[in-house]
Amino acid sequence: MTQISEQTLRKLFINSLENKNLNKDLLIDILFTCSELKYDLVYILDMLNTKDIELFKANDYFKTVPESHHVNNYFNHDVLHDMGLLSDDRMVYGQIITSDDWSDAFNPYKGKMKVSLFYHDEDKKLKKSERSIETETLIKVDKKEIKYLNNK
Repeated sequence: MTQISEQTLRKLFINSLENKNLNKDLLIDILFTCSELKYDLVYILDMLNTKDIELFKANDYFKTVPESHHVNNYFNHDVLHDMGLLSDDRMVYGQIITSDDWSDAFNPYKGKMKVSLFYHDEDKKLKKSERSIETETLIKVDKKEIKYLNNK
């Protein structure tokens, strides 16, 4: 197979998208049938329709709405609040580990991220819970916003 530079591929892809004769239905079918692309596609569409998108990097902090089954099974809202690990809008904090893929390199465009959610144990000490979460549900925050981390 002939090697084509990424720059050339980009130009070809952009030209194809601008082509009025492009078989757009085929492109959409391909995107929706590649199961590993589904989460990426949702995130990509979200980014394309967001004015000031700020991509994540490894070790960035975020807040997110906790999964309903995590409440009272993995943490207590009052305890998280007292520890400084609950945002004012009752979201939990966490930290990006890496993109959820098989690559060693971090991919900021990935539709899912491997993260550590900041919960607590029975002794009310920080307990990190590793999960894979859809990137579009994460809201980037500054470390200073997380009171628990500022008290250490």
